[in-house]
Amino acid sequence: MSNEIAVLKSKLADNQRQLRELTITADNLIISVRESLNVYEEDFTALPLNGTLQDMKELHSIWLKASKLKALITKMKKDLGIEDDE
Repeated sequence: MSNEIAVLKSKLADNQRQLRELTITADNLIISVRESLNVYEEDFTALPLNGTLQDMKELHSIWLKASKLKALITKMKKDLGIEDDE
């Protein structure tokens, strides 16, 4: 195996790990947003939207990073001749 392939496989594994970590963080933020948006609250001004807004901004940032990582992972797999399992 050439050194370039080994380096690419290492970078692929690192990107996949980063994507898993981002997914876990995003899952937690989604839970937090869902819990703060109480559908049974009749007075919407009572909802804690300041914290929810911060969570959504962070979630959007993670979404952007994860989208780029997914595209990069797909390209790396293609370059390595690995079938994408998604």
